[in-house]
Amino acid sequence: MGAQVHPTAVVGNQTKIGKDAVIGPFCVIDDGAEIGDGCVLESYVRVHHNTRLGRNNKVQAFASLGGDPEDLKFNGEPSYLEIGDENDIREHVTINRGTAGGGSMTKVGSHCLLQNKVHLGHDCVIGDGVIISAFSGLAGHVELEDKCIVGGGSLIHQFCRIGTGAMLGFGSVVSRSVAPYSILDGYSGMVEGANVVGLRRRGVANGTITAVSNALAYLYGDDGTLQERAAALLNSETQPPDQVVEIANFVLHRLGKRGLAHGKISADKVNF
Repeated sequence: MGAQVHPTAVVGNQTKIGKDAVIGPFCVIDDGAEIGDGCVLESYVRVHHNTRLGRNNKVQAFASLGGDPEDLKFNGEPSYLEIGDENDIREHVTINRGTAGGGSMTKVGSHCLLQNKVHLGHDCVIGDGVIISAFSGLAGHVELEDKCIVGGGSLIHQFCRIGTGAMLGFGSVVSRSVAPYSILDGYSGMVEGANVVGLRRRGVANGTITAVSNALAYLYGDDGTLQERAAALLNSETQPPDQVVEIANFVLHRLGKRGLAHGKISADKVNF
């Protein structure tokens, strides 16, 4: 039931390694790191101090977890990286620890897939069930909420937030926050409507998907301000679906300093 540590691995004396963990050839794990039960580090993985991996994570070759923040304000203060359970972290992924300006913590949830050469900057917060496709980079202080998908080769500006269940197309350059359950086209950089395929895959009923589509179309309309339109989604005569409530609350309470991504939603993207 003990860990299997390859003789070529370098593991600090104060490192905690859980039962049934596998530490492969030429891995380097610092003092102050923690590797949870059942984790597999295949080879040449670098785990820096103050980095904690939960259970059953798989980390492939040349990943670097918990390196110093790439932030000129960082002055060596204590900072941390926390990774949840059952994540698949592929080759050459790099994740930096947090900074004092962002709560000193970078966090990755559980059941995520980080494809090869993904970079997560300092103080990022990644939810559960997130997929970040290859060659994508997140600047510092980015938040990805649960079950969102980032298309390959995407770049996300610092302090942006991507809402639950949203999808960014291939090659997206994101400089503003993206509402839950919406889809952003990578070529135009515009929100084009609801993430219909993603909602269907989650078992959401067609009537609710239509409500989400209509809510996003209204949100990107011309009546009043953005905040007023978001509030109106909550004040309809009938109780809106939970997904619509989440979209409205995202705009009202979680939008952040970057504002909402621009959008152009045509009529054929609303009722289907």
